Amino acid sequence: MKVYIDGENLRKSLARVLLDSKAIKNSRDLTTYHLRNLLQDILATKDLDIHYYSSEIRLPNGYTPSDEIMSHVESIRSYSRKWVPNLKLQNITYVKAGYLKVKSTKPCQVNRAVSAVASETITIPAAKTKQYLK
Repeated sequence: MKVYIDGENLRKSLARVLLDSKAIKNSRDLTTYHLRNLLQDILATKDLDIHYYSSEIRLPNGYTPSDEIMSHVESIRSYSRKWVPNLKLQNITYVKAGYLKVKSTKPCQVNRAVSAVASETITIPAAKTKQYLK
């Protein structure tokens, strides 16, 4: 069975559930996680071809970021250097699907709705999420 994961949304949701249940103290503490085991359990099959999609951080050409932004970018990159190998060790295909351009902006003044279409979405119980924390 093929499984396509919106990487950043999944990772943030896992961190949020684990933070709420006090299994971790900070979202950056989630550097290792038995994601394949969780999905095998939830989907009741070991025959999974998992593709984890994420974007690469890129600074726009000619842009000189503030120290605060560079600190945040380095924090994200440092975290990725731990998270991505964890996925690859589980035979999860990591797919760089574009670039996230980082820069300072003014707050958005317009409400926008974003919708996504998925063939099937699953909801994972919080108790089960804690079970696969390394």
